[in-house]
Order: sequence, then C-alpha cells, then structure tokens
Amino acid sequence: MGLPNLKLRGGSYHWRRKITVAGAAVPLSLSLGTGNYQRARCMADRLGATVESLRVAYGQSTGLTPDQLKRVFSDALRWQLQSIEQDQIGSPARSEGHATINSIYAEAWAFLGRNGIEARWTLNEHDRLVDAGWSEERAKAVADLVFDLQNSDPVSKAQLDSYSEGFWTCPA
Repeated sequence: MGLPNLKLRGGSYHWRRKITVAGAAVPLSLSLGTGNYQRARCMADRLGATVESLRVAYGQSTGLTPDQLKRVFSDALRWQLQSIEQDQIGSPARSEGHATINSIYAEAWAFLGRNGIEARWTLNEHDRLVDAGWSEERAKAVADLVFDLQNSDPVSKAQLDSYSEGFWTCPA
C-alpha cells in the first residue's frame, strides 16, 4: 500500500504531483532525500497539504465537487466515530452509559446541523424528544449540551495546536 505521489527511485523516495494553476498543468517533482518510508510519507503529506493551501490561497479549486466534499467529510466523520467506539469498547465504563452519552451528542449535533449553530433550543424541541420516548432528564441533557457547544469550543486551541504541531513533525 503506497501513496500515488510517492515513488521509491533508487534508495530515495521522490514526491511527484501535477497541479493545475490558472489553467496550466504544472508538474512537480522533488527528491525527499530519504529511504525511510514513514519519513517520506510524512513529508509527502506535508507537501500535499502545502500545495492545497497554496491552491486555496490563490483561489484555485481543489477539483472536488460539492458531492465529493460531502463524501469526504462523511467518510472522515464515520472514521472518527469508529475510533471513538473502539476507545469505548476498551473503557471500563458500562456500555449503557456510552450509548446514552452517544445518543445525547448525536441529537445535539443533529439539531445544530439541521438548524445552524446559532439556533436556539426551544420547548418544542424538548417536547419532540419526550414524545419520541426520551426521558425528561435526557432531553434536558441535549438542551444543556447544545448550549455548551454553542458557547464554548468543543476542541480547545491547545488541542488544535498539538494536532497541528504533530502533523508538521516527521519521524526521525
């Protein structure tokens, strides 16, 4: 399993990519100066991200249609949810507790997705959940979570900085 833009030539990996800028195809080819696949892959990911950020900065399309972008986002979200579920399987907490918390988060994010981040939770939303079989406490927990999500950052700046720093750091 390899990356399509990463090729081993001799004892060193090379990164190649053809991009379109202002209607002209521009071939890029760089020797990464390493024979270590992990390091080369990290460098290739960084180069790909840099190329995309430059293309966006210059107003060039990524070449993805809105439907393709939705699919990419859906796949990434599905992968992240599977990762969370795997973490929960290894957790000592009871599975019923995970299911309850997961359903509360799912309902809160679904509400925000349907109505927008500025939407306000109303008694009608609360009643809708209760009518659908939710307990009063769980329905209130959804309202509380919606409020929390709207008034705080679900992912802290320190967390984002940590992810960003880790992305740009390649293994030795």
